[in-house]
Formats: sequence, structure tokens, C-alpha cells
Amino acid sequence: MEAWEALVAKAFDGDSDANDVVLFIEGCGQTTTDGYTVTLNEASSDRAITLTQLGFTKVDHEQKQQYVLPSATWAALVDGKRLARTQWHKRKQQQLIQTLHDALAATDGLQSSEPLDNTERVARVKAFMQQHATNVGSIPFLRGLVGFLTFQLYKPRLAQWHMDTSVLTQNGPETIVQYVLLLKTVLGFRVEASPMDAAVISMTDEPQQDTPDLVWRMNASLTDESLLQLLRQLPSAQTSHPFTLTACARSSSAMLPSSPLLRWILLVFRRCFGPWKAMLDLK
Repeated sequence: MEAWEALVAKAFDGDSDANDVVLFIEGCGQTTTDGYTVTLNEASSDRAITLTQLGFTKVDHEQKQQYVLPSATWAALVDGKRLARTQWHKRKQQQLIQTLHDALAATDGLQSSEPLDNTERVARVKAFMQQHATNVGSIPFLRGLVGFLTFQLYKPRLAQWHMDTSVLTQNGPETIVQYVLLLKTVLGFRVEASPMDAAVISMTDEPQQDTPDLVWRMNASLTDESLLQLLRQLPSAQTSHPFTLTACARSSSAMLPSSPLLRWILLVFRRCFGPWKAMLDLK
């Protein structure tokens, strides 16, 4: 049993040789009156040592290399693999949660540095999209981000994003760091509530079913005009349900009218007379 557990653990961790052996035993074996039987050909004769280590016994049968394991023992190995998979998923989730916790902590100092201007912010979002636009695993994150930015538009109070932590963790440790850097250092979002301590999965207990969300607050310095510029760099698909408004008011100068006509007039006015106002302020 220990040899089998070690083999499947290596397979789950991405060892291609171990994975090939597990697939071979499961795919080439069959239940017979003698037990679980694996037949080897000349090309797969190197598997004989592995089968012997796993408890299979060689039997003579019509000049074929056959290895048999008692049915009860095979059933125990199948159950062992199922348990090993469960434990592996728990370990991976624990590692991903820890990576998220570390990324959030590591970016605190970066967020307090000089904020980006909107041109640089848009450029970095565009660069992020060039890397992640075709990444299927980033779809939930991008749809949530688009929904959050869209939800904030034309509203007098700052919005919050109640994010399921799996949105950040499901695509692997490298993307966790990239997502957090985008949210905190590029977009300037603030973490209002973090479930990191509660979300750590025990290796002996069942994972918690109701893990609190990670709550992000909108950057108060992002104007509606800035939000629209950012949205032009992002896909149109979005989610809309995990967003709420806080009690924190936005600056009136950050907002555009909700009416498309009034919004167009204001934007035209700003673009035409904004440079003149800047020149007068310098005098």
C-alpha cells in the first residue's frame, strides 16, 4: 500500500513517469476470476518490477506475462488512491491560500508608494490583458473585474467587491501574484476584509464550506472617465452579483452624469476647455 500511495502522490504532483504507470495499471488491467489482472507485452515488460513492488504475483497463462492482485487488495488500492487525491487537493488548496496571503502582505508596501497616473495605469492593464486574454483560467477574474468597474460607474459612493477567494487561487500560484499586483498596485483597490486565517484548510479536517469572501474596496481616486478608459482595455463579459456600495462618498469631480447625452456634453466640454483651464492655473 505504501508503494502505491507514493506512486499516486508523485503522479498527482505532475511526475509524468509515475502518471504513466498509474494509467497503465488502471487502463490495461481487468477483473478476472483470479483477481485484478494486468497483462504485459514485450514493450511493457519493464513494468514487471513495479507490479511486483505493488504486490502483484506473476502467473503463467498461455505464454503471456500476467500479474494478478487479489480483488480485495485492488479495491484497497483504489480506495487509497481516492483518499490520496483528496489529501492532495487539500494540500494544494492550503498552499494556494498561503500564496495569496503572502502576496497580499508583500504588496502592502508597494501600494503605499507613489500612485500611478491614469496613462500608466491603462498601459499596465493593457499589458496584463495581452498576457491573460486567452487564458481560460483567468475568465472568472476578468469578468469579476469588469463587473466591478462597471458597477462603480456614475455612483456617488465607493463600491466593494465581495470576491470568492477561488477567483484568485484557481489558476495557480504565479497568477495569484499577478492578480494581486494588478488589483492593489495598478488599480489601487484596498482589502477591506481578508479571510486568510479562516480559509486555511486543515490536513486532517474537512475544508470549510462557507469561507468568507475577500472584500475589495474601489480606489477613490479613480474617476468615471478613468474607469471607462480601463474598461476599453478589458473584455465586455462581466459578472454583476458580488458588488455592494459602501458608506464612503466619492468626490463629485470624479463622477460623470448617468445620462449618456449629459455625459457626452461634459466630456466634450472638458476636452475643449480643460487645456485652457490648465494654462490659466499656471499664470
